Amino acid sequence: FPALNEHMALRLYADNEPSEAALLYDGRQASHKAHSLGMTTTRTIELHGTQWLLELELLDGFPLADTSAGSLGVLWGGSALTLALTALAQVVLRSHRRIDRALRSSVEANQKLAASQTALRLAGTVMEASPLGIFVTDAQQRVVSVNPAFTRITGLPAKDVIGKMPGWLAPGQHSTDLLRLWDDVKNQGSWEGELNSRRLDGSTYPLRLAVT
Repeated sequence: FPALNEHMALRLYADNEPSEAALLYDGRQASHKAHSLGMTTTRTIELHGTQWLLELELLDGFPLADTSAGSLGVLWGGSALTLALTALAQVVLRSHRRIDRALRSSVEANQKLAASQTALRLAGTVMEASPLGIFVTDAQQRVVSVNPAFTRITGLPAKDVIGKMPGWLAPGQHSTDLLRLWDDVKNQGSWEGELNSRRLDGSTYPLRLAVT
């Protein structure tokens, strides 16, 4: 507002007290060539449920001859409208920035989710195609998944083992050996060794097992 800035400096604070942190608009910067008349007045308005402080400083060239209530009312009304629109623009800009940040975060989250889903599909493909028998348990050692090679090697269909603890791995093995196996997995993160296992048809075979 060049014409307005020649005669007065308007400041808007997003608070009921003036401070640099709350300053949203400073018309004095646009009127740096003009000198203050030493006449400053303030008004408090409420906008968006927040108290806003309007500060009006008269500069050289301001027509002081007309000091009627009507003229001053028009002056204050125009000043208030100007700064209210400025404040509204600031609020809208901040909202747009928040929306932009939220959209960027959403895009990044979707990209990470897509990458995770791709990795899971790849892991599933590898598990299905692996010639090694693989079974997965939960934290309570109950089987939650097996691959085709597991069924081919052990002769145990998935429906017979899922949801159960893998005691069928070594039915003739001493219980303390199996407890030691699970203790090693819990404390060290893995176990590897050989067990004597039995297929569904009753035949026995050595089972090389790696548990992670």
